[in-house]
Order: sequence, then C-alpha cells, then structure tokens
Amino acid sequence: MAAFGSWKTPPSVTSRTIPNMQRSRMSGNSNASTSSTSSFASYVVNPQTGRQDFGLGSDDEEEEEEEAMVDEEIQTDVPSVLQHIVAPSLPPPPYPVDPYHFYCKIKRENSGAGTAASDVTSTLAALFNESGIEAIFHPLKCKFKCLKYVHYSHVEFVVRVYAHQRALLVEFQRRSGSVLLWDGLYRILYQKLSSMIDANALQCPQSSGQKRMARDNTADAIPVRSQSETHAPTSTSMQASDHEGLGSQIWRTLSFKKPTPSSGVEAMKIMITSRYLDAQREGCAGLAELTEDVQNSCLVAHAGLVVPLVGAVAVTDLSMSRCAVGALANIARAVPRFPHTELVLARRTAQELRMQGTPAVLAQLEHATEQSLFSIELLRECARALGALARLLSEVDPHFAVASSVHDERCVQILRVHAKHRDAQLASHCRAALEELHLNALKQLQL
Repeated sequence: MAAFGSWKTPPSVTSRTIPNMQRSRMSGNSNASTSSTSSFASYVVNPQTGRQDFGLGSDDEEEEEEEAMVDEEIQTDVPSVLQHIVAPSLPPPPYPVDPYHFYCKIKRENSGAGTAASDVTSTLAALFNESGIEAIFHPLKCKFKCLKYVHYSHVEFVVRVYAHQRALLVEFQRRSGSVLLWDGLYRILYQKLSSMIDANALQCPQSSGQKRMARDNTADAIPVRSQSETHAPTSTSMQASDHEGLGSQIWRTLSFKKPTPSSGVEAMKIMITSRYLDAQREGCAGLAELTEDVQNSCLVAHAGLVVPLVGAVAVTDLSMSRCAVGALANIARAVPRFPHTELVLARRTAQELRMQGTPAVLAQLEHATEQSLFSIELLRECARALGALARLLSEVDPHFAVASSVHDERCVQILRVHAKHRDAQLASHCRAALEELHLNALKQLQL
C-alpha cells in the first residue's frame, strides 16, 4: 500500500510521514461505476483524525443515504487514483464562481505521468495534511470538503478544481465558520500554493470579483511536482512556520502588521463593539487566539477591550461566551509579564479584571449547564480564568486589594463543587484556582 507522501510530496512536508488516503464511504447505488474514480468513492486525506465525514453535506445534490462498509475499510493506492483524475469543465453562466479563486500555471508537456489535475489535487491534499486540515476528496467531482479547527473557532470550506479556458481553475468556498479565520486561512494557503498559481491570469468572468493576494516569495511556498518525481529528501532545517501552529499564523497574518481600521486590534474592536452578534462572535474568537501572546495581550488591554470582553462573557451564546472568558484568562496570565514601560497599564488592567471580570466569569460558572460540549468547554475556561484572575491580587493597587477580593468566597464555594468533576481537565483547573485563592487568603491574613 503506497504511502500518501509517495505522490508529489512537497519538500516542506517531507520531514513528516503523510498518511494514506483512505476510502471513506460507499453508496448503495448498484449501477455506479467501479473505476478508481467512481462517484461512490471518496477518500479521507487525514485518516488519523478518525473522522469519516464531518457533516458538510453535498452542495451539488441530495446524496443518497450511505450504507456501512461490508468489508474491512479499504485502503487505496493513492497514485493509481490520482493519475486518472480529470477536472470537470466549469459549468457555463450563470453558474457563479466564488471570489476566492485562482488559475493554475499550464502544465508543461512531457513533464511526467499523470494529468495536470492530478498534480494540482496532489499539491492540495499534501498541503491540507501538512496544515492539519481535515479533508475528504471526491475524485469524480475533483472536489475537497474541508474542515479546520483553530482552538476557539473553526471553518468549513469546499475546494473545487475545474477545467476552464485551457487552464485549471481552483475555487475555494467558505461554507460556515469564522469569516475572519477563513480570510486568514486562505491567505496562508494561497502563499503556500504560490508556485502553481498563475498570478498574471485575469479573474474568472463568472465571478463578481477576485480575492487578490500580494506575492510572498518565501521558502514556505510549495512547488508543484509531477507524479513521476521521486520523493524529495527530508530537509534538516525546518522553517519557523513549521514549528508555529497554523492558528497562530492565521491570526498573526491578520493582526498588528498595519494599525489600520481594517486589520489587527482595531478590526477586533469594531467587531466586538458591533451591535451584530455574528460580528461580536468573530471578534471574541479572534481576541481569544491573539491574546495567547503576551505582547498581543498588552495591545488588546491598551485598546480598552477588557471591558467589552467582560460584557461578552454574559451573553447566552455559549461559544461566544467561552471565547470571551478565554481571552480574559489569557490577558490575566499576561499582565504580570507586561513590559516595564506599561506598569500603569498592567495595574489598571489587573484591577479591571479582578473587580469586573471575576464576578462575570463566576456567574457563568454558577449558571452554566453541562448538556453540550460547548458548555463543558465553557466550564473549563471559567475555572481556568478564575485561577488566572486570583493570581492578579499582587498586581492590584493595595488600596483596592480588599475590594477586589469580595467575590473570593463565592469562587471557593463553586470551585469546590466542580473540583471533583468527572471531567479531569475541569477538575484540574478548579483545584489550581483553589490553591491560588488559598494563597491569597494567607496573604490577606499577613497584612
């Protein structure tokens, strides 16, 4: 059985083993073709995720109810599948094309076995695997159904490859999830695919526009390699982005490079203070990710976003509340490490977090239910946040130390309730928070 990495593996991902592409399901249609690219077969790009499908559904037609595989799970020789890939023609107008699209460079003749479509799909599949993107490939449609989780958020999208104007058109379509996350994810994927993109091609005439990206001629770009090329030797030097999580890359791409209203903290501030819940949710998710960095937390506090985050904790949207609590916890952990030039900001932020953040987070922990995954995750974040907020006592102005501790007894009571919770992560956060509160009590007695 051929390894996934044996077909056109980019140099940037040869340092890790790429899993086999695995057939994920079979339809009950007895008249379906039995070829390797038949419509009843689809292939999981990342079988180690354990997810056979992730509920994206068909965007073209209602799919028939899938039957369970009678035989053992079928492992498919990837090169034999991809060498027969042929991209379908782009449907004529008025069929719309998403602005997130590009044309590929034309494949040179006699450049190796396989088709141009097989080279493109190979590159896409290898990139998805490298980036931790869960993907299911439909050979007949030349389509990937993709899902990417980034800590506090996720995005679902579809990637199609079409034959159009004597070239290959690659179209990305977001189906659900964070718009901000999607934009950052596409930017990174676009840069990594730059070696196969025809930057001089015009936009597709069936699209209302095109998402253009500045070219970044870095070593992160993945070269397109034909099926006949041998496996590239493993590189001993890894790029910095290989060590950095894709989520951090995404939010870093979107933030702080230019302090304009359309990017970075200003964009987050606009979203979290918006009257629209969807925009607020996007802002909270972005801030939860960005504040994992101390410098970013300092910038967020400097922009006055602690109070809006405290307000977002109390919303009924559990996902948004979880992100807001997570952002507050991250900022609380970062305050003691703020630059020495920001001591005034650190003290003011600690006071806001202790006096306003603690009761808001505590209320969620008291009233949150445990009936869904998001609720359990919210409980975990609340317990983690209370521990971080408790550690801020020494950062608060001594004149406000007593006032900022009025909720500590309530915190102890509710944390004791959950300290023996069956969820090990929640119980661990509760015990850690209780230890911090116990230390605070001892410090108060010594004063």
